[in-house]
Amino acid sequence: MKYAYLILAVVGWVLSGWYGPVGGNQHSEEEYLDIESLEERALLLAFTIEALSAKTI
Repeated sequence: MKYAYLILAVVGWVLSGWYGPVGGNQHSEEEYLDIESLEERALLLAFTIEALSAKTI
């Protein structure tokens, strides 16, 4: 299910809340970021931009 978000973006579902990297414990001493999620989220954003720019107004 690693690229499930990308598939949804390609078929036209804009997932605005799912662009940020995976992490947890925000704004605390234990805050962390899943580095491996950066590539997936960058691709999601790129595919979404591409899909939106292909649509005509």
